[in-house]
Amino acid sequence: MVYNQLNPHVQLVILSTLDKPRTLYDIGKLWYSNIGRFYNDYIIKQTEKAVRLKYITKENKAYKANTPRIILDAVNNINFRFKDNRTNEYVKGYKLKLKSFYNDLKEFSYPTYLN
Repeated sequence: MVYNQLNPHVQLVILSTLDKPRTLYDIGKLWYSNIGRFYNDYIIKQTEKAVRLKYITKENKAYKANTPRIILDAVNNINFRFKDNRTNEYVKGYKLKLKSFYNDLKEFSYPTYLN
């Protein structure tokens, strides 16, 4: 998963924008009470790299996470490694329900669980 290879500040940008778009100003204020924290050249370049990788989008000055993609990547990386085939079928069903819960019910799940 590429998310794990991103800069920790960019990971915070993604986590902060899973539900709604936010500016770097808002994110710095939210996490550190420091409005300029994310206006570092290195962090801005890394954030733009995440935009190119399509993990986030930029709308004017606000960033928004590509939440469906991130959920899909996260759920697909769940691997319990059970040996029993029946249990593996339960895990497969669990993954489908997770994807459905977050993406099909996003009006509820995004603001409730991802904000």
